[in-house]
Amino acid sequence: MSEKQVRSLVKSCASHGKVCYKSVHDFRKAGVELHMRRLKSWSKEQLVEAIMQFVNEDPKLNPTVQRNGVLTPKYVPNRLMNRQQRWLINQYITQLYGHSRNDKMCPYKRSKK
Repeated sequence: MSEKQVRSLVKSCASHGKVCYKSVHDFRKAGVELHMRRLKSWSKEQLVEAIMQFVNEDPKLNPTVQRNGVLTPKYVPNRLMNRQQRWLINQYITQLYGHSRNDKMCPYKRSKK
């Protein structure tokens, strides 16, 4: 399915369910919660492997960045292994939802009061 077809399907489902299109973000919140629970049981190796598999699908997802004057890919397995598991989980979920920065997922993680 193309992006346009997916967007059309979601809008159609929202109208049939008599909810606003903006309610789609509620599904994102539930999805983030589900992924957070599921990924807590994963090891660092599994998370790194999943991130690398995801970013290797498209060169745009693993851009070349300059570190200490040397151009290297943004995501490298040995660098990812040095990160905390919490960061790896957040990064993987961020990528799944099409964002490029971890902080963009904060609205979906806020708890209900």
